[in-house]
Amino acid sequence: MEVSDGSDVASSEMAVKNDYFEVVVAIDFGTTYSGYAFSFCVDPLQIQTKRWMAGIAGLMSTKTPTSILLNPKGEFDAFGYDAERKYASLAVDGEHNTWALFRRFKMILHNEKTLSSESTIQDVNGNSAPAMRIFAMAIRYLKNEVARELNLQNNDIDEKNFKYVITVPAIWDDAAKQFMREAAKEAGIASERLQLALEPEVASIWCQTDSLDSIIALAGPGTRYMIVDLGGGTADISIHERLEGGSLKEIHKSSGGPWGGINFEVKKRSFNWESDAKCVIRFSSFLRDSCEKTCGQTLQDRIEKLGYQSEIKVQQDKLLVSATLVCQWFEGPVTSLINHIKMLLLGPTVRNVSTIVLVGGFSESKYVQNRVQKEIQGRCCIVPNEAGLAVLKGAVAFGHFPFAVKSRVLRYTYGVCIDKPFDSTIHTEESKFFKLQYNDWRARDCFKVFAAVDDEVRYDKELVYKFAQRGTLATTVRIFRSTEMHPVYVTDPGCELLGTIELNHTIDYVTIQITFMFGQTELMVKARLKELGRESIAVLDCLQKGKLKETGRGKP
Repeated sequence: MEVSDGSDVASSEMAVKNDYFEVVVAIDFGTTYSGYAFSFCVDPLQIQTKRWMAGIAGLMSTKTPTSILLNPKGEFDAFGYDAERKYASLAVDGEHNTWALFRRFKMILHNEKTLSSESTIQDVNGNSAPAMRIFAMAIRYLKNEVARELNLQNNDIDEKNFKYVITVPAIWDDAAKQFMREAAKEAGIASERLQLALEPEVASIWCQTDSLDSIIALAGPGTRYMIVDLGGGTADISIHERLEGGSLKEIHKSSGGPWGGINFEVKKRSFNWESDAKCVIRFSSFLRDSCEKTCGQTLQDRIEKLGYQSEIKVQQDKLLVSATLVCQWFEGPVTSLINHIKMLLLGPTVRNVSTIVLVGGFSESKYVQNRVQKEIQGRCCIVPNEAGLAVLKGAVAFGHFPFAVKSRVLRYTYGVCIDKPFDSTIHTEESKFFKLQYNDWRARDCFKVFAAVDDEVRYDKELVYKFAQRGTLATTVRIFRSTEMHPVYVTDPGCELLGTIELNHTIDYVTIQITFMFGQTELMVKARLKELGRESIAVLDCLQKGKLKETGRGKP
């Protein structure tokens, strides 16, 4: 294990600790690489990180590939480097076809528009498996590795006294966060012991203590800076202002896109784009054999036929690739990232941001650093020590000090579907109908706004709405979100059904109270129904929206 000390982060304002837990465990579940770290509540910022055996000659890594190998029976066999090594060995002997290797499956939670608990992912051969099951296997493996490590250190701590923090991109939607929480539950982590942490936020927390350069650049109340978390799959951007006591507030909604450095994880960090030297990439004999079997050509002949004879040469078990071609692999996502940062810096709340902090594995690429520094003028660019571990270490600190971020900015407008009194200056004739219960004309499918996009909300913000429900023994509350600030109808462009809350009752006239809890890393919406001698509480479900049917006009 590797230990690091970030003692400066323990300011008086941030020191809201969870004394109930004896240890905080952070799991950084990455697209290409994953890892874990932990610290004890008695010394929260003495953080220990796992080091993995990466290959021959005793090479060690602070993370391991996010790869899972299942045996022919569909059972878990190996994770990380072990999974990659075993599958490669099976492939050499031609015995891999009945095994399943899953890689980089985290991206489904960003890309899948109709994500549900029944979503599937594909292994490297295109065979499908339930995504929830594969995610749970990965989390369970990392969870068990932590317990094993603590046992090796002779720490007699009941696992029930662990608090877990799992990192997620800030740009993930509510369904993806719920999916990760439910996968963790399936892996054996109780919900009350789990906290999701937004990756750029926790990196921001850690960077305040990481090195002298970052401490000086980010010091002082009122300092505003941009955190750019460049992982394997996504680029995740948050903009923070430092408050008195060292806590933070978000001053612009999180943003980003699929601009990570997913190709050739190690080489993307170390290759020299200004040199004529070739980038050396090792490959397994399986690649050569597969090429000859499927294409009837040698690997070199196939490369030449594709027109890359001057950029790629095959030399035994290595590909010698020109620096020019390697740059082309990353030019697209890096250009998109830089254009997005430039656009953000034009905003009124962001113009006075003077520092850009690059974190995440892709930020360690000199090519990325050079382009950001060269193309974004007038800003100081900082890359902290071990930038690839900033999220992981920051997640441990966040687990101990969960209110370090005092407020966040909403990415969407949230609300419910209701009927409103018809107003001819606002509503269309198509939405008009007569409601007997009120004996007047109403407009159906109206968007009742609870909080709007770009609103700043405190971590403890709650909004409550009450309504009466008549004529039914079951109520479906439909929660909507919109990219627009003032949507009129839930059917307007930019609106979508976020999820539902289902309530059953024994009488046909009830009062229902809906509470939105904003400002934390996850949106929480709950409905409370009170009847004589009975109270029911239900929470928002975001993972079934792809299967929902209309529940009736004029009902919340």
